Amino acid sequence: MPFGLKNAGATYQRLMNRMFHDQIGRNVEVYVDDMLVKSKEEDGHLDDLRKTFETLCKYQMKLNPSKCAFGVYSGKFLGFMVSQRGIEANPDKIKAILEMQPPKTTKEVQRLMGRVAALNRFMSRSTDKCLPFFKTLKKAFVWTDECQQAFEELKRYLTEPPLLSPSKQGEELYLYLAVSPTAVSSALIREEERRQLPVYYTSRALRGAEERYPPMEKLAFALWSIELSEFDIDYRPRTAIKAQALANFIAEFTSKDDEPTENVEQTSRWTVNIDGSSTKDSGGIGVVLKSPEGDTIKQAVRLQYPTTNNETEYEALLAGLKMAKALGATELDALNDSQLIVGQVNGDYEAKERCMQRYLHLARHQISQFREVRLSRIPREQNTEADQLAKSASSSIADDKIKGGTLPDNRHEARRLKATTQDARALQKKIIRAGYYWPSMQADASRFVQHCDKCQRFANLLYSPPEVLVPMTAPWPFAQWGLDIMGPFPIGRRQLKFLVVAIDYFTKWVEAEPLATITEKNIQNFVWKAVICRFGIPQVLVSDNGKQFDNLRFRQFSQELGIHNHYSSPGHPQANGQVEVTNRSLLKLIKTRLEGAKGLWPEELPSILWAYRITVRVPTGETPFRMTFGSEAVVPVEIGLTTLRTSAYDDQQNEEQLRLNLDLIDEVRETMEARMKRYQEKMARHYNSKVKPRQLSIGDLVLRKVTLATRNPSEGKLGPNWEGPYKVIEVRRPGTYHLEDMSERRLLHPWNAEHLRKYYP
Repeated sequence: MPFGLKNAGATYQRLMNRMFHDQIGRNVEVYVDDMLVKSKEEDGHLDDLRKTFETLCKYQMKLNPSKCAFGVYSGKFLGFMVSQRGIEANPDKIKAILEMQPPKTTKEVQRLMGRVAALNRFMSRSTDKCLPFFKTLKKAFVWTDECQQAFEELKRYLTEPPLLSPSKQGEELYLYLAVSPTAVSSALIREEERRQLPVYYTSRALRGAEERYPPMEKLAFALWSIELSEFDIDYRPRTAIKAQALANFIAEFTSKDDEPTENVEQTSRWTVNIDGSSTKDSGGIGVVLKSPEGDTIKQAVRLQYPTTNNETEYEALLAGLKMAKALGATELDALNDSQLIVGQVNGDYEAKERCMQRYLHLARHQISQFREVRLSRIPREQNTEADQLAKSASSSIADDKIKGGTLPDNRHEARRLKATTQDARALQKKIIRAGYYWPSMQADASRFVQHCDKCQRFANLLYSPPEVLVPMTAPWPFAQWGLDIMGPFPIGRRQLKFLVVAIDYFTKWVEAEPLATITEKNIQNFVWKAVICRFGIPQVLVSDNGKQFDNLRFRQFSQELGIHNHYSSPGHPQANGQVEVTNRSLLKLIKTRLEGAKGLWPEELPSILWAYRITVRVPTGETPFRMTFGSEAVVPVEIGLTTLRTSAYDDQQNEEQLRLNLDLIDEVRETMEARMKRYQEKMARHYNSKVKPRQLSIGDLVLRKVTLATRNPSEGKLGPNWEGPYKVIEVRRPGTYHLEDMSERRLLHPWNAEHLRKYYP
C-alpha cells in the first residue's frame, strides 16, 4: 500500500489476522509488524515455526533476519518482556525512570509522568504514587519535599516490579477494588495451583465532586452485587489474600490517619428519626437513619393489621434499632415526637397495659445490644421526613379496586379523586392529599391519564419529528422537478396574481410563470412549455395534494409521457422541501425589488429569476446557470467593470473554452453531487438529533392534529388540539399512514406521523 494512508495499519492487521487465523491465540501473536511464535514445550517449537514459515511462504511474506530471534526463552513484544514466567515490564523503561534526576521544570515533570504512564499496568495504586507530581502541574512549578519523597518511593518500587500473569480463556478472574481519599484502584487476579497471580493493575484519580463521595462500603457491596449481575459477574466478599502482591496492594490503601490508636477514639454516633401512623385497617412506620458520614437511609413499612398509634410508635422504634444494629452502629441517637414512648423507655413514665409492657421489654432488650442509645423527644415539625414515610405506608385502599379502574364506594372520597387530572403527577399528588397510597400508584396514575379521552384530545401538540430525515436526491439533471403554487399576490396587469414555480432537484434551476387563475389547463401548459419543451421529459414530478396537481387530466397527461407523480402528505410540506425553500427565496427577492410598487411583480419576475439562477447555491457550491449550461453567465457587472473575459474576448478562444467547459461539465456535476451529499448528511444529523420515534402499526387507533380546515370556528382557541379517533389500515412508507374513520370510511390521502398521536381508548 502507498505510504501516508491512514488505513494502512488497520488493513495490514486484517491481512495478518486472516493469514494466521488458525494460529493466533494458540501459538502465534501478531500486532501489525510485531510477530511472536510461542510454544509451551521446547520439542514442539520447531513444529510451530515450520507451520508459521509455511504460512509466510504461501502469502509471499518476507522477514528481516536482523530483527528476528529464534529459540529464546524470553523476548520483547509490544514493549513488554514476555517469558515463560509471565509478562514483565520493559527493563529499558524502568531504567529510564531510575536514572532520572529530580525534575527542575514543568516539562521534566511531564516527561516523568509520561514514562510512569507506560508502566501503569504493572504498578499498584499508580495514581496515589504520582499525586504529588500532579499537584505541581496545576500551579507554578515547585518541587516540594513531598514530591521528592514520592519520587524516591517510586524508584524503590520499580526496583522490584511485580510479574503479571497472562489469563487463559474460560478461567475465572477476580477483581479486587479499593478506594483511597484521592483515587480508586483495582487489581485483576487469576488463580493457579492455589496461588493468586496479578493480571492487571488499574488506577483512576477522583476529580471534583468525586472526592467528596462518602465511603458507604456496605451499600457499595450491595450495589455491586446487583449491578454486576447484568454482565454475568458475581460478587464475592473478600477472603484471605494468598499472594504477597495482593497483600501489598491492599496494605497500601490503609491510611495512617485511619489506623486506631490508644488515645484517640473514633466517633461513630448514628442518628435515627422514627415515627408511626395508624388508620382504621392498618398502620405504618417511618425510619430515617443517618450515618456519621452524613449518608441517609429511609424506610417505610406497612403493618398489615389494625394497630393503635402507640403500637406503631414502638414498632418504628424497634425497626430503627434493628436497622442501625444491622449496619454496625454502636452509638445511636434516637429521635421521636411521642412523649409517651420516650418517657416509658427512659423510665419517666410507667407502662401499665400488658401490650405496652411487652413492647417496652423488646425495646430495652434491643437497646442493651448497643454501647449507648439516647432516646429524645423532638417537636413534630422537626420529624417531618419520618412522619411522611409513616403516613404514606399506613394509607390504605383496596388495590384491586384501583387497579380494576373503580373508585371508592364513599361518594365524597370518589369525587375528590375524580377531580380534573391534568397529568399523572398531578393525579398522584391529589391521591396522596386524599390520604391514599398503594405500591403501584405511580404506574396506575400514568395508565389512567394515558387512557383519559379528554386528556388525549386536549394534549399539547407534538413538535419533535417522529422519523429520521430521508433526503431526496435526483439521479441526473432535469430528471426530478418539484412544483408548487405561490400567491395570491397583489393583482398586476392582465389580472395576474398567482405564480407557479418549478425547480430541478439536481441543478437547482428554477422556472416560474405568473397566472391569473390556477386551473388544471394552466398548470399542464406550464409543465409542457417551461419544463418538457426546454429540458426534456422528466422522470418524476413532486407536488402537494392541491386539485390543480392531483386531478384526472394532469394524471393522464403525466401517464402518457411516462412521468411519475409523487404527492406529499397533507399538512406536511417538508416532503417537497426543495420547492418550499425556493419559494421563500423568490418571495424575499420579490419583496426586495418591488419596494412600494407591489403590483409590478410580474414585470420584475424575469430579473428576479435571473438573479436566482446566477447566485451560488449553498448545497451545490455552484450557480444553477453553470450546472445547466456548463459555464458562468456574463452578468451586467462585467460590462460596467471590465473583466478579462469581456476585455480580451476572442471568438476562436471563446468557442474552445465553451467546448472545454462542456467536456468538463460531467466532472463538475459529480463534484457538486458529492458536496450536496455531504450537505444533506450534515442536515440529516442535525434533524435526527431531535427525533423521538413514534411507531404505529396496522390496527392502531390514532388522533389527528386539528388543522385550520377541520377546526370548529365557534370554538376558536378553546377547541381541542386533536380529533378522531382514526384507525391505521396501511403503512405507505415509514412515517406515512393511510387511515379510516370509525365508520370504516377511508381517508383520501395518507397522513404523516408528525400529525398523528396514538389513542388509548
